[in-house]
Amino acid sequence: MTDNDDSNDCLIAPSHTRRRAISKSRRANRKKDCVQRSMDSNHYLAERALHELAEANAYLKDVRAAAWLIMWLLIELAARLS
Repeated sequence: MTDNDDSNDCLIAPSHTRRRAISKSRRANRKKDCVQRSMDSNHYLAERALHELAEANAYLKDVRAAAWLIMWLLIELAARLS
């Protein structure tokens, strides 16, 4: 080997260092993926909760309208009976 070949060998990290860096990178990527999936899941759940709330609100408006109608009918019936 020449001196030039030896200097190139020094620029290349030992294999265990490269493996450790790759493993660390993979763990970081898995963690990022997990966090992203969790955020996506939370976003879906929040959207679903808002949708359910909107449906419940519409239902309550219908119930309120029905209650007012029943009350009006009872007042009309009471007025006719008296």
